[in-house]
Amino acid sequence: MRLIRLTRGYARCVARLVPGGSTTSQKLNATIRELARAPRLPLPGDIEGLIPPSLPACVRRVPGAALWLWYTASDTELTLRALTAAPP
Repeated sequence: MRLIRLTRGYARCVARLVPGGSTTSQKLNATIRELARAPRLPLPGDIEGLIPPSLPACVRRVPGAALWLWYTASDTELTLRALTAAPP
């Protein structure tokens, strides 16, 4: 399992978009666990894009929610970069 790291930008997005303890919060957490446990990233269905100014990142839709999770990953770490309510 990868170590999960949160950026300040991600934390601000979550505070704005996801009520604590909500069903959406549970879906987001399940998506993060899935990514952290995956043997290889990106997973099928993930999209590659750029976070400004030009950081390559992957995007995964949170199933059952209108949210997109932006992340970067290595073999040992999953860094959560942003959460958006609009598709990439």
